[in-house]
Amino acid sequence: MAMTSSTRILLAWAVLSAAVGAEAGSATDNFNVTASVPGSLTVSATTMDFGDLDGSGYVEAQAILTLAGSAGITGGRVSISGGGHMSGNRRHLSDGNGNTVAYDLYYLEEVGEGEYELRGWGDDGVTHISRSVYVYKSSSSFTTRIIYGEADNYMPGQAPGVYSDTVLLTVTW
Repeated sequence: MAMTSSTRILLAWAVLSAAVGAEAGSATDNFNVTASVPGSLTVSATTMDFGDLDGSGYVEAQAILTLAGSAGITGGRVSISGGGHMSGNRRHLSDGNGNTVAYDLYYLEEVGEGEYELRGWGDDGVTHISRSVYVYKSSSSFTTRIIYGEADNYMPGQAPGVYSDTVLLTVTW
């Protein structure tokens, strides 16, 4: 019986298919799949403005500190630098001409159930600068805390002008 060309093609296809499908054994292995979600936390604060110093005593002001970041991070240790015009053991506002106004920064600390006290931010009992404060972050993506400030009021003979300072906020977690 003579083979037609289409029969030869079908027969060749069947032989190749059987050869390709022939297996001598098998082996398996597992591999790991991983991913990393790095935690992050940022810190920021609003401007603290003591307003006009009129000589009537200490002036108080506030700024809002905000911690924002990953849900898995519960808080961070916040440090506030001594600012650009540290003198003695106090921060100072400056008019840029050598004239300064002293100020201090505070936070509210719970000292008992429902009882709070103002503490110097960074108050180590000596420099009022070096200690950092742990700020807990809520389960949401951010939390806020008030930074309280108190400036020595305008002293007789104080040069008029705009006084300012810049402090560095650092958060570690």
